[in-house]
Amino acid sequence: MSEETNNNNETAVIEQIAPQNLGTLSLNSLREVMETNNCIKRIITKLVKNTEEITISDLLALISNTENLFTRWDVIKSVKTLQNLGYLKFISGRKGFLSRVFFFVSTRELNKLIKENGTEIQIQSNKYNTQSVKTKRETGISKRYSFMLRPDYRVNITLPREIQTNEIGKLTQYLTSIAIPEKVIV
Repeated sequence: MSEETNNNNETAVIEQIAPQNLGTLSLNSLREVMETNNCIKRIITKLVKNTEEITISDLLALISNTENLFTRWDVIKSVKTLQNLGYLKFISGRKGFLSRVFFFVSTRELNKLIKENGTEIQIQSNKYNTQSVKTKRETGISKRYSFMLRPDYRVNITLPREIQTNEIGKLTQYLTSIAIPEKVIV
């Protein structure tokens, strides 16, 4: 990992993401892990599109539903297990960068091979020809705000860094339109 500074004095983290080994991966060890880890099973079965990169937040939203509620930590532990098996690289978010996953295999093909009892999958080394990637800075053009809506509920919202008054008006109108009217007590 290295750091790079641009003209705005922002530091960008450069992560090495090239796979450790080139060639093929056996699917037997993945199947064994999928039998005992429901989160990994959901990750593999829900990635039907060919995904090269996904944030942890997007992955959590993709695999969670009313029957399968996972925490961010469940996803991170599962991703680290898949990283140890050689299927992907997990990059932890630091200094305003988003935590994300880079897949070394075709997720569409992986999903298909698991369903069809395939035995191995090819690592796609050609898409990592630069050996490193600058991860996306979340705070470049946006800013995250956090406030307590209720005593037991914190709201996090990401807005453009230079938000205009008329845009705040639009946001207020939208929030007003989705609000449930307060109960009137007589």
